[in-house]
Amino acid sequence: MNGLFTRFVPALYVMENNRLLEMFQCMLDLQKEILAQLKILSSKEDPLLSQMPSVEEEEMTRLQVIKYLGICPRTYIRKVKDGTLKPRKMPGGDRFYKSDLIEAHKESIRRGRI
Repeated sequence: MNGLFTRFVPALYVMENNRLLEMFQCMLDLQKEILAQLKILSSKEDPLLSQMPSVEEEEMTRLQVIKYLGICPRTYIRKVKDGTLKPRKMPGGDRFYKSDLIEAHKESIRRGRI
């Protein structure tokens, strides 16, 4: 019995060491991925951060947008359906930021609505 035990114990250590090496390699890969994501987040050209409105910019409701753009409610509905206006869906209705409406505002000026 003692001879059997001494033959299998080194094999168990080798298997355990290989498993530990695999786990360390996985941890190292995860750390590299986290570091890459942190570099993206810390850069000023992060695409997610550029989509966020500035803190001082206030939300505009559907009615405020209609008045701001000088359009009728039916035109608002049509522009949302065709994707020209892209509201942020919030509880209590659609919300916009002025930065979301730059192109639509230019178009309203061009057409003489404002």
